[in-house]
Amino acid sequence: VKVADSFNMPRNTPKLSRFTVELQSNFPYAESIQSTLEGEPDQYTFQESTFNVQNKGDVKIDPRSVLTPLRIIFQGESENLEIFNADTGDVWTFEGTTTIDDQLVLDGVRYTLNGQSIFNQTNAGVITLKPGSNSFFLTGITGDYEIKFDFRHYTL
Repeated sequence: VKVADSFNMPRNTPKLSRFTVELQSNFPYAESIQSTLEGEPDQYTFQESTFNVQNKGDVKIDPRSVLTPLRIIFQGESENLEIFNADTGDVWTFEGTTTIDDQLVLDGVRYTLNGQSIFNQTNAGVITLKPGSNSFFLTGITGDYEIKFDFRHYTL
C-alpha cells in the first residue's frame, strides 16, 4: 500500500496527535505467502487422470491476468494431451507427443515443451480455476506422468 494523499498531523496536546491517513493499493487482493508448490506441493501434484484442484481463495485464478497467474507443469508420456476443467468448462489441448523426459509448461498463456514454444500446436485454450474445488480430467496419457499446479490463493 501507499499513502493516497498528503496529510497533516495537528497536535492536540504537546504529546498527542490524532490524524487519518488514507492508503491505497494497486493490487485489490490479499495473496497467500507461498505458492501451492512452495507450501503444499503434495496437494497440487497429481498422477491420476481425474483429480480435484483446490483454489482456497475466493478469487478466480485466470492466467490471462497478471494479477492471478497460473503455471501448470506436465512431465510424462502423452499423445494429443487434453486438460479439461469440468467445473469451468475450460479445455486445453496439445496436438503432439511427449515422452517421460519431456516437460510441458502452461505458464499464463505461454505454452512450452522443453523450453520451446508449442503455441501453434495447441487450441490456444486457457485453464482457469474457480474458487473452491475444480474437477480435472486428462486424456491422451500414454504412460507415466505427473502434473503440477502452481499458483497463489487470493482473497478480497
